[in-house]
Amino acid sequence: MRVLITGANGMVGQALERSLTAEGHQVNCLVRRPR
Repeated sequence: MRVLITGANGMVGQALERSLTAEGHQVNCLVRRPR
């Protein structure tokens, strides 16, 4: 499955990205520009 995660640099987003990647999903992440 292809998944887009918004807020992927937060605590929940990071855990979700790791979990989905480990299950074999294709993950794309959207994050804010660093200040």
